[in-house]
Amino acid sequence: MRKIGRRIAGIAAIAAVAVLASGCTGGARRTSRRGAEEAPPPESATEKIPERFLRKPPPPPPERPAGQVRAEIAEAVKQLVGAPPLQMWQAEDRLIELGSAVAPYVRPVLRSGRGEARAAAARILGEVLGAGAARDLVPLLGDEVLDVRYHAICVLRRVTGQDFGYLHVDEPEKRAKAVARWRAWLASWRGRRRTR
Repeated sequence: MRKIGRRIAGIAAIAAVAVLASGCTGGARRTSRRGAEEAPPPESATEKIPERFLRKPPPPPPERPAGQVRAEIAEAVKQLVGAPPLQMWQAEDRLIELGSAVAPYVRPVLRSGRGEARAAAARILGEVLGAGAARDLVPLLGDEVLDVRYHAICVLRRVTGQDFGYLHVDEPEKRAKAVARWRAWLASWRGRRRTR
């Protein structure tokens, strides 16, 4: 127990030294434990800070040629469609990191024969396009694979704030009525976007 106490005290002492070395005083004046105000440290005190304590922003990532980015997107989409689950999830994360530029490459995956790939494509489009993905995701609400319907409605709820009574586990008749409501909303939403 004493070792732990000494370690905590040592960590606290290191933290206090780091705060003092960085000149963080929390304002122009400090107060001591007795409540008396102290003057801010002189400028010469901050000049003595060792270089290793000064934080520098990381350098910006190097610009990559467009062809290299397209090749990276194509490789990730290929893994999304035909790789084992772990590689598929890694490809999904990579495509999300690349942003909205991946949308034209991911849309064809929505028609893939593999259900996991269609569900992943729905998640990717929801992340990179937001509400703009609604027109691509509403058709997936009628998919025969339960997992695809689930991910499509989850993304649609998140990006639009709507659900129109759709439950991915309902009978096909109930789902069809809810999908019709989604299609009507989508048509009116597209109309509102054009008039703006």
